Amino acid sequence: MTACSLKNKRKADINFFRFSCFAKQKKRTFASVLKKMKLLKEYTIAISGLKEGVHHFDFEVKDEFFALFEASPIKRGDVKVDFYFEKQSGMYVLIFAIDGKVGVECDRCLEEFMLPISSSDTLFGKFDPSEAEDDPDIIYIPKTDTEINIAEYIYEFIVLSVPLSKTHDDAGERCPEEIYKYLAQEPEPEADEPAKNNPFGDALKGFNSN
Repeated sequence: MTACSLKNKRKADINFFRFSCFAKQKKRTFASVLKKMKLLKEYTIAISGLKEGVHHFDFEVKDEFFALFEASPIKRGDVKVDFYFEKQSGMYVLIFAIDGKVGVECDRCLEEFMLPISSSDTLFGKFDPSEAEDDPDIIYIPKTDTEINIAEYIYEFIVLSVPLSKTHDDAGERCPEEIYKYLAQEPEPEADEPAKNNPFGDALKGFNSN
């Protein structure tokens, strides 16, 4: 085989390899999109066939739900959502009762733990878009819509239910013993130097006094 033939064969092999990788990646991407669409479909409510009144739906939110949202600060969870949809002639009322646990990082030791969460939130679905502009509790749902997907609302309410400050104490747990030993070894402030606020030291004192 000549040098030119070898060069052409190598070029063909590289192109085939690149095409195979692209095809596999495209297949994986398409599969992930289909999986995401299927999961999102589980949170779609058909509202066109519902009679006026209150209708109850329940959902189990697991880890794969949070994976649907790329920037989600929560990666793990086990949450039950009781959803109540009240259909009225002039508007819709959406009530979300959330109860469960989500994985968060402890502000004291930086280790992940399962934080109990619970909340009850209400949205009002109006048919006129002008009514939903200035009120975060009002959303616009065209009267012609036959269904509504509530996945994004569930996600937002779960994230908002997580407090800004969170430690193992909130779950009735303890941080690893090493963190308490480390905090206990922190030097005392100098006599002529004003004491600085130390949330870790304060947390330790509060723990030891119990």
